[in-house]
Amino acid sequence: MSGFIIKELKLTSDQLPPASVEFKSGLNVISGPSNCGKSYIFECINYMLGGSTPPKKIDEAKLYDEAILEILASPNEAYTLVSNLTGGNFKLFECSIEEIESQDSFLKLSRRHNPSSDKTISAFLLKLNGLYEKKIRTNQQGKVRKLSYRDLNRFSLINEVRILTADSVIDSHYTKRTEETNVFKLIISGKDDSNVIAVLDKNKVNNRKGQIEILDKLIMEINNELSNKGANVTIPVLEDSIKKLDLSFGELNKSYEDLKGSYSALEKKRSKSQSYLDEKEKRYAVIMELHKRSGILKEQYNTDIQRLKSTIETSILLKDNEGHTYKQNCPLCNNEMLETCSAEDLRKIINSCEVEIKKITSLLSELKRSELLINEEIQDLKTSISEARKRVDDLTEQLSNGIGKEIDEIINKIQLINIKRNKHYHLLKLRERLESLTNNKELVSNSIPNRGDKANYDELSEYSLNSFCSSYLKVLNGINMPNIETVKYNAEKNDFKFNNKNRGLSGKGVRAITYASFIVAVHEHVATQNYSIGIPTLDSPLVTFKKAESKKDGISLDLAMDFYRYLSKNKKLRQSIIIENELPPNDISSKINHIKFGSKSGASRYGFIPTSSESQTQLF
Repeated sequence: MSGFIIKELKLTSDQLPPASVEFKSGLNVISGPSNCGKSYIFECINYMLGGSTPPKKIDEAKLYDEAILEILASPNEAYTLVSNLTGGNFKLFECSIEEIESQDSFLKLSRRHNPSSDKTISAFLLKLNGLYEKKIRTNQQGKVRKLSYRDLNRFSLINEVRILTADSVIDSHYTKRTEETNVFKLIISGKDDSNVIAVLDKNKVNNRKGQIEILDKLIMEINNELSNKGANVTIPVLEDSIKKLDLSFGELNKSYEDLKGSYSALEKKRSKSQSYLDEKEKRYAVIMELHKRSGILKEQYNTDIQRLKSTIETSILLKDNEGHTYKQNCPLCNNEMLETCSAEDLRKIINSCEVEIKKITSLLSELKRSELLINEEIQDLKTSISEARKRVDDLTEQLSNGIGKEIDEIINKIQLINIKRNKHYHLLKLRERLESLTNNKELVSNSIPNRGDKANYDELSEYSLNSFCSSYLKVLNGINMPNIETVKYNAEKNDFKFNNKNRGLSGKGVRAITYASFIVAVHEHVATQNYSIGIPTLDSPLVTFKKAESKKDGISLDLAMDFYRYLSKNKKLRQSIIIENELPPNDISSKINHIKFGSKSGASRYGFIPTSSESQTQLF
C-alpha cells in the first residue's frame, strides 16, 4: 500500500514542555475559537511536508525551536521527521517519536527539491506515495520536468485563504496553468508525461542541423578509411574472424605455456650441468697447479741430492789426504784451500750428507706417488670435463634449435595473430562507430520537426474528465449539496461548472465547500489507484456557515454537518484532517478523532501551545 498517515505533530523547546497534537486514521477534526493555534498547526504540517516557508512567528510559539512530525506508512513502519522552525534541512529517523532519543543514526534530507537527488524530503515522500521520478509537462512545446511533492500538496493541503478562491481549483495562476494542470492530469489518470517529445525551438533546430553536418563529416572520414582497409567487411564477419583468432590465440598460448614449462626444465638441467662443469674445471685448474708445483719440487729434490753427493765426493778426496797442511787447490773448484780439517770432521760431513740424501730420496719417492695420484685425477677430470661439456652443449642445442626454436615459432605466430586481430578489431570499431554515427544522425534528423509540427501530448478535456466529474458529483450529493444536478469540466476556466454555471461565480461558502468536496473527490479517486497524494488537510472549509453574511455567501448548518458526516463514514480515505471553528455534530463524536481547543465545555486544553497553567501542570 502506498501513502502514509500523520501520527503526531510536536514542537519542542529547552525552556518549555512540548506542544503536541496526535492524529488517528479516519476523520480528525481540530475545532476551537480563533487564535488558539489551529491554523498554526496547518502551517506546521505544511512546513514539515517540505514547505519552504516556516510557520508564522506567533508570540505563543517563539520559544519553540524544533518541529517533529511522525508519519506511518503502515502500522509497523514509522518515520519521524525533525526540522528547525527557522528553516534548514530535515533529519529522518526510521522510528516513532518516542524512539528517536535512543537512535544514533538518521538520514539527512534536503528541504529543497533536487530532481537529480533522492536525498530530499520531496523524493522521500514521493517514494512513499509511489510517484517518484514521474514527469509533468511544463509548456506547450512539450518540455517536461520531474514531479515534486509540493506539486501534490496543492491537491491535499488547502489553507483558509485558498479554500475561498473564485479562481480555478486546479491551477493557482495563468503562468503555472500548464504544469499544475498536468499534475492534476497525472493524479486523475496515473499517467505522467515521460513519453512527451518536446518540439524544438529555432535555435535548437539549427543546433541539431549543425550536429548533422558534423556527423556527416565523421561518417565520410570513416568511409574513406574503410575504403582503404575493408570496405565490404561486415560487422558479423569481423566479429566471427576475431572470435576465431581469439580461439587460435588461446590454443597457441596454451602450447606456449606448455613449451615454456619444458624449456624451463631443460634450462634448469643445463644450469645444473654447467655448474658441474664449472666445478670440474675449477678442480682441474687446481690439480694442474699442483702438478706444476710437484715438478718444480721434484727438480729441487734432485738438485739437492746432486749437491749433497758433490759434497760427499769432495769430503772423500780430502779424506784421502788426511792431515794435509800444505797449500793445494780444491779438486772441484780449483780454488786454493787454506783451511785444514781432520779426518773425523770429514767423516761427519759425509755421514750428514748421506743422511740428508736418504731423507730427500724418501721425500722424492712420496712425491712420485703423489704425482701418480695427480695424474690419475687429471685423466679422470679430463674425462668428466669432456662429458659435462658435451652434455651442456647438447642441452644448449636443444634450447636453441629444439624447444627454443618451437617457442620462437609460436611467438611469431602469436604476434601475427595479434597483428591480424588488431587490424580486424580496428575495422570492427570503425564499423561500429559508423553504425553508431549513422544511427545518431537518423535520431537527430528524426528529432527535427517538420514545418508546422507540434508536440504530441494528452490534455485535459471535458471528455477525459467525465469519470472524475461523476465522482465529484457523488461527493456533492453525498454531503447533500442542494441544487446541483450536473458537474462538468470548464476548459476555459480550468475549473468546474455546476448546472452549467461556473463554480467561481458562487458565494464564499459554496466556493469553500465545493473546493473541499473537490479535494475529497480527488482523494477518493486516487484511493483506487496504486499511488497516493498525501492527506487531505482542509483549513476552514465551513467557516462562513454561521457568519452574519451567511444569508448571502454562507451555507446552511445542515450542509456543514452533513459534510462532517460524509467524511466520518468515508472508508476510501485512510485519513483526513479538518480545521474549523465550529464543532462537528454529536452523532459522529464516537467515530472521529475530535481535538477540542478553547474554554468551552469538553475542550481538552485552550490551544495547541500550552498556556502557563497547562505548562505548570505538565511540569509537575
